[in-house]
Amino acid sequence: MTDDPNGTKPTDIIDDGLERVDSGNGLAETVARPSAEDIFARRPSNARGLSDVRSYAKRHPRGAALLVVVFIVVLVALGLAWRRTNNLPALEFIEQDARERIEAPTYSGGYYGNDDRLILTQVTVGARQHSERAPEGADLEETFGATGYATVDVMITFQNESVIATKTANLGYAKQNESWISAGTVNNEQVSFMAISGVNQRKVLHNIDQILERANGVVPADTSRPSLTTLYDGATFEITSSSFDDVAQTDTLTIHGSKSGFFSSYECDIVATFAFRPSNGLWELTDATVTDNAWERRFDLVVGTWQGTFMSQDVSSGTKCLAGSSTPLVITITSWEESGTGARIFGTITGTAHYHRNPAKDSNATEGDTVLAEVPFTATLVEPGNVQLNSEAVFTATLPEAVGGKVSITLQFGTGENGGGVTATVATEHQFEDTFLLIPYQNQVIYADTYDLVKMPDGWKPPEVKTEDKSKTNKQEEASPDGKKSDEKPEEKPEETPGDNPQAAPKQP
Repeated sequence: MTDDPNGTKPTDIIDDGLERVDSGNGLAETVARPSAEDIFARRPSNARGLSDVRSYAKRHPRGAALLVVVFIVVLVALGLAWRRTNNLPALEFIEQDARERIEAPTYSGGYYGNDDRLILTQVTVGARQHSERAPEGADLEETFGATGYATVDVMITFQNESVIATKTANLGYAKQNESWISAGTVNNEQVSFMAISGVNQRKVLHNIDQILERANGVVPADTSRPSLTTLYDGATFEITSSSFDDVAQTDTLTIHGSKSGFFSSYECDIVATFAFRPSNGLWELTDATVTDNAWERRFDLVVGTWQGTFMSQDVSSGTKCLAGSSTPLVITITSWEESGTGARIFGTITGTAHYHRNPAKDSNATEGDTVLAEVPFTATLVEPGNVQLNSEAVFTATLPEAVGGKVSITLQFGTGENGGGVTATVATEHQFEDTFLLIPYQNQVIYADTYDLVKMPDGWKPPEVKTEDKSKTNKQEEASPDGKKSDEKPEEKPEETPGDNPQAAPKQP
């Protein structure tokens, strides 16, 4: 302690505040005193904090008391909240209770969905909270002596191979004897569905009529053609492609349909779009389109080689010439096409043409009979376009005109009692000069040979046909009394000309 130089008050001097330092001149030097801020900064921070609190409490005793009360209230509230949070039904208990109390939603796949049973796969426990009253639907046994109630939100997931069903509900609980029990009914149940795969394709094919009706409704109405359901009744359908979009919840299928008869068929491709409804878990048909050729009658089945057996001949007038019976008819159909005027088939014909007037009597051959060897033809369908599958299909063609006359052919597919027969009629129209009371005029005769056709297997080769004059063969048979061919060479006669014999006619190569 030393006196203040001014003599007003004593001043404390810190030890070693003045230090003697040896110097060269032997005088003592004075070291400066640290400032108050430096002294305070060197003190520990916690000491400063407690000092500040004490200082504040001395200056504001009422405020300090209020802070203490608030602090105590907060601690009590936190303790109560912690106690209430931990005084709720356990998660494991709630999960097991949810599995037992909440049933799988009633589900059916409808026309296009999977009917497999839904299996519970997951339980998720949501908010747990205390309740001041008993759960809804709780009975007396559940509430008697209860010391607390709680409600819990749960989410249960059910699943099969095609859908996920998510069911949310609220469960109630009562506390008895320090244990939680389930109480009340399951409340606020709601179900939503999500598709994880596309439609049941087997069901789609089973309900194909609905898809055909939908596809038929999106094309312009045409009363001249049958509906798709009628046309494809009994047809075969297969799914050729599918595209499931799990985000848009749609499934798009391409379905190929075909229906074959004895000689013709129908084919189409349908694009069907289905949308999944999350509210009920059902697939709904939203769109169906069909290819333009769905009503086109196809004739792939007639392509091939057909051999004919002679059955009969009709003549416009006069006697018959049955030369067609000794030469087999062979018709080869190479292709077909659909044109604006109807279907057409292309091929060749080998058979007999009658380029002559009526013989004197019914004959097996007459001079002028000519073999047609693989003559090309184009035949057109003459039936209307809306005929049913197994109805007769009639094609007609006219061969290129020859000197001896005109030949036309008529092919009928679908004849007979069961509709499985095929006939061909080869008609020869021959014009010749005739006289009446010595007055010449143009006359004509039409020979119509009818054959039953049989389709030959692939690779079959028709027999070689000789283009000999059938009239000579007929004369040889007539020269033999017993109807057999004579070994003797027939007597040669001068060649007749049309002017010498009115029955003679030019032959065609």
